[in-house]
Amino acid sequence: MRDAPIIPMGEGAEAGPASGGGAARKSAARAWQWGVHRSRVFDTGPEDLSGRAESFLQMAGFDRAPWLAAIFAGGILCWFALANPWQWVTAIAGAVLLALAALALWRDVDERAHLRRAIIAAALVFAGGSP
Repeated sequence: MRDAPIIPMGEGAEAGPASGGGAARKSAARAWQWGVHRSRVFDTGPEDLSGRAESFLQMAGFDRAPWLAAIFAGGILCWFALANPWQWVTAIAGAVLLALAALALWRDVDERAHLRRAIIAAALVFAGGSP
């Protein structure tokens, strides 16, 4: 991903050669193009990992919204994959407990606001897709 071309869209797209502005302006890389080294992600402590997740979510902006559709589809797949009602209830209860844990852990921590909202939204959307 390090060598992937960045295609200018939206702001700055008018700075191309056709507008007389010379070379096209280089856009900022999206959060998913940072090139995080996967082998070093889990070598750090949980605080540093949550800090990285928070900064990723903060930089992602609206790029994180499609994940809710994928998580909802995961809840639907869970609904079809689990055979017994007690398994469905366990999956839904686990998702709700995850949302409550995120709320309890980072209630007064403003540095983790994006991470808290993302975990709560993902857990509730998964639970909504399960029944």
